[in-house]
Amino acid sequence: MKNKLLMKALGGAAIMASAASSAYAGVITHSDNFSIGTNNFYDNEQQGSNNPVTSRSNSTSISLDGFDSSLGTLTGVEISFDTDWTLNGRIEGWDNVDQWWYFNTEKVSASGTSASTMSVTLTNPSGASEDEIRSVSRSCSGSGGLSAYCSSTTGTAGDFNDSLDVSAINLANFLDTSIMLEFEKELTAEVTSCGAGSPNDDKCRMKNYNNGWFGEATVTYTYDEFVVTVPEPSSLALFGLGLVGLGFARKNAKA
Repeated sequence: MKNKLLMKALGGAAIMASAASSAYAGVITHSDNFSIGTNNFYDNEQQGSNNPVTSRSNSTSISLDGFDSSLGTLTGVEISFDTDWTLNGRIEGWDNVDQWWYFNTEKVSASGTSASTMSVTLTNPSGASEDEIRSVSRSCSGSGGLSAYCSSTTGTAGDFNDSLDVSAINLANFLDTSIMLEFEKELTAEVTSCGAGSPNDDKCRMKNYNNGWFGEATVTYTYDEFVVTVPEPSSLALFGLGLVGLGFARKNAKA
């Protein structure tokens, strides 16, 4: 009977010790900032011409820490970004002085568009991207006795906040590496129409300016961490029960 009680006590102590082995979910994040400054440029047109759209591009990359596999088992990855942007456009038109001897009033008209296409791409591991397009359009017209000039300006601003879809990327690709994100800004300026009547002497230009883009990107890892520890009280309890067992064994031997 005593031996059975001893075995039960030892079994209970073993259960208590094994209960100290536990698993819990952890969350860790890494963030970094980026900034792409403004790039000011023009698209120029002569009345009657059809020049190509003028474009510029700027990009920058940031590196975020991958998941340290020694922390546990990776169960999920989220990559998000929180950014702000600005965009401005200005259309201008000029009418050359070449009709004054006809005593005609000079006239000019112009219209144009400035655009910004922003993209965020996960380049390592590759396979996820998001983009956003913003544009502004303006038009103007004017007249004058010996020459004509017109201009019109507009601007806008906003935020570009989103999360990349990384569901198709194997979680193993995020282990013990660096996560690379590329931020690219493609800008265009285009004179969409230039000139009022004839002769074809109007000149126009569309300006894309004050087009900065900046913000922050964050990667969030969720994981399971397994910790196996035997608290000191449990160890002492097992030791004490062992001594009790030895005592019973000696008593039974004497009997």
